[in-house]
Amino acid sequence: MKCPNCDNRNIDVYNAQGFTSVESPIKECECGHVWRLVPLRGGKHKIDIIKQSLGLP
Repeated sequence: MKCPNCDNRNIDVYNAQGFTSVESPIKECECGHVWRLVPLRGGKHKIDIIKQSLGLP
C-alpha cells in the first residue's frame, strides 16, 4: 500500500479505539497524512481521510 498523498510506502498501521476496526485500520505516512480504507460492496474500498497532510516531506 502507498500513501494516497505522496506515494510513499513507509507508513505506520495501527488501531485506534473507537475510530477503526481490524478490517479498516488507520494508516499514517511520514508526510503526516492519516487515512483508512472503508470497505464497500464488490471488494472495492473508499479512502477516508482523517487528517490531511500539510505538505509533502
